[in-house]
Amino acid sequence: MKLIEVKEEELAEIYCSMQENFIKEEVRDFAEVKRLHLGGKFTLYHIEEDGANKGFVGVWELGDFAFLEYLVIYADYRNGGTGGRLVELVKDRYKNVVFETELPQEPIQLRRLNFYKRHDMRINPQAYIMPPYRKGEGGCPMHLLSYPTVLSDYDGVVALIYKEVYATEYPLIKK
Repeated sequence: MKLIEVKEEELAEIYCSMQENFIKEEVRDFAEVKRLHLGGKFTLYHIEEDGANKGFVGVWELGDFAFLEYLVIYADYRNGGTGGRLVELVKDRYKNVVFETELPQEPIQLRRLNFYKRHDMRINPQAYIMPPYRKGEGGCPMHLLSYPTVLSDYDGVVALIYKEVYATEYPLIKK
């Protein structure tokens, strides 16, 4: 399995898949995805294995850790170990990983959270809100997961995510 950078001409197709796999509040506008990917702060990668494109993932390299955004395994490759192999690849490649996942309200969301836990991802116990991408929208309550441990500098990490990923200030939400 390897990660291959998405080319500019492939972005529209990837964006359609984002819209199919995430709720509107979790998807940036296309122009913003394109600007970020081409600007170098954020990189979208195809997940390639055995000659097949099995999904994609966005990675923000933020100093000591990688923040994952938009992790998608295409439907034809789910439940066959692809997601687990991807998580292990990402853990090995970046060593320190942080990402968001929805609070489990539906069985599929609980299944997804348990999948991450089986792969040694840690749920940070603090309340976390994913900031909105567009004005007039509210943030999304989420779990913030990390590997290999819960975050020792939670506020510092979240402040950096808010600044770099969401271009906003972290309000120091406390549980």
